[in-house]
Amino acid sequence: MAEKLLTVPEAARILDVTNSRMYELLRLNLVPGRVQLGRQIRIDPVALRTFLECGGKGLEGDAGRY
Repeated sequence: MAEKLLTVPEAARILDVTNSRMYELLRLNLVPGRVQLGRQIRIDPVALRTFLECGGKGLEGDAGRY
């Protein structure tokens, strides 16, 4: 059975960022695994884990923004 999709707050906790930062990362397509279910957003935990294992990437030029 596949893993349960994560909510934005769940994914934000994993990345240790605020919910608004997580939404921005998703909007900018910097975090993979976004699944749109109508107006709801979920994140594929396997894609998120792979992203983290490969080092991820951040937004440029925004140190201390959040």
